Amino acid sequence: FLEGLNAGAVAQRFGYSLGSFRNLCTKLHASPDLSAFFAERNPGPKADPGEPPRLRRDRRILELHRAAALPVGEISRKLMEEGIPTGTTTVQHVLRRNGIGRLQRWSQELGEAAARSGREEVHEGRPP
Repeated sequence: FLEGLNAGAVAQRFGYSLGSFRNLCTKLHASPDLSAFFAERNPGPKADPGEPPRLRRDRRILELHRAAALPVGEISRKLMEEGIPTGTTTVQHVLRRNGIGRLQRWSQELGEAAARSGREEVHEGRPP
């Protein structure tokens, strides 16, 4: 090591933690070619990533809800059709995070009962 110092002293002198310094030494021993070791690299994204998929999905959930107040299952199905696989639980979480309460689930029977309610009285499983 440098000037007969141990790894801890050298790491401290150059502002490294002992673990980081040991990793540096291991990499240097594995590839002793100093020109490759100290080559300048340009890390980071190579292209603009655009909007993150999660934000795009969340925005689309809110758009679908605001447009038609669809139930969570219907929102999930529409997103699947658009190529954005999203489960009903995720839709509920996104809506709840944005201050929108739980949406009622509509079953086939409830839908039929609601359609009949304008024409006749809806009874709970009993004939009128």
